Amino acid sequence: MNVAGSSDYEAGFKDGERFEQRLRQAASSLLLLQNKASTNRNIDLRNQSRGLIGEWLQIYSKKRWEETKGSEPTIEKMARDIAEGWKQIIGLLLTELQRQISESTEELEKEINKNTKKESDNIRIKNPEFNLLLRKLKELSVTSYKIDTIKKYIRLSKPSHLRAGRPKIIRKQGVGVIS
Repeated sequence: MNVAGSSDYEAGFKDGERFEQRLRQAASSLLLLQNKASTNRNIDLRNQSRGLIGEWLQIYSKKRWEETKGSEPTIEKMARDIAEGWKQIIGLLLTELQRQISESTEELEKEINKNTKKESDNIRIKNPEFNLLLRKLKELSVTSYKIDTIKKYIRLSKPSHLRAGRPKIIRKQGVGVIS
């Protein structure tokens, strides 16, 4: 047994202090890495959700162009309508995403579990990233995009026969085809 004040006791005490300091440094670096990973995940989720909203706005406005063949609305009117019904439109996106993910998950589970004998032995797939994406989309559904941003997506989906300017001539095998 070491006696307080002996050289062995002092050496052991200093080793203990040094190891405790290293442990604290490792813990603080781990916290910094976790915070950085969380920040990067949030940025990725925000970018992914914005991309999905952009794609959805293009799909939605394309359908609107097709529905209103005879009386084409202006881009401004469509953008205002989308901004007014923002929660409903993003709700449609959330519903469609949930449907697609559940279908793909069910197909994958069926494929994985096709050789299992008991129902209790089946493997269930949980996707926490998808839940985070849905939560981020719900946060973005609270406030509408600005009308100019919505117009950008509507312009991308506008049919070619409604675009201003001269039609583009596409050359195919030496023959000019107007699109």
